[in-house]
Amino acid sequence: VQKFDTNGNFILKFGTNGNLDGELFTPVGISLDSAGNIFIADSNNSRIQKFNSSGVYISQFGINGSANGELTSPNAVFVDKLSNDDIYVADTQNHRVQKFSSSTSYISQFGTLGSGDGQMNQPKDIIRNGSYLYVLEDSNNRVQKFDLNGDFVSKFGSFGSSEGQFYQPEQIAFNSTGDIFVSDVNRVQRFDSNGAYVSELQGAGTGPGQFQDIAGIYID
Repeated sequence: VQKFDTNGNFILKFGTNGNLDGELFTPVGISLDSAGNIFIADSNNSRIQKFNSSGVYISQFGINGSANGELTSPNAVFVDKLSNDDIYVADTQNHRVQKFSSSTSYISQFGTLGSGDGQMNQPKDIIRNGSYLYVLEDSNNRVQKFDLNGDFVSKFGSFGSSEGQFYQPEQIAFNSTGDIFVSDVNRVQRFDSNGAYVSELQGAGTGPGQFQDIAGIYID
């Protein structure tokens, strides 16, 4: 993990390849708690690691498996600062979302393998907006909306390249008015708070303003 200032100037880095404490193997998700501690979804080690704001290792949770509290290739971690720093993990290869307390104790989970309402196929990202949780699914090519109890509310998106469709989307973000932004391979699509398509940034390529295999998006 590298840290830069808002002008892109390097500040610090931490982590090296491996499976020991503080080492990482395909880190793909990051979130901060209210104290500034850093949580990393250490995907190929099937765990979440916690570091302080200087990148010093603190602790970890999760081992490879499918039981409660176990993880298989988690792709995202989200610390809910609005709810006592509860931790949500997109447990990607177990096709579910797990919830942990700020002390990393297992609380609950929702989602099972499938394409029906409330089911999941490779959840890649999770984020809270207002009183709802939004889960982005890679293989179902959609976004699902849940209440804070994990009960299904609504969904949008389907497989394809037309407006409002997805092809293996990776990450989701919200702006201050509640509009939803989704990184979708070579474009970023924008939806209103109800999931209706609004607009997009697109263009496959390596030139300025073009994209190739977008892995993440963040709105400041």
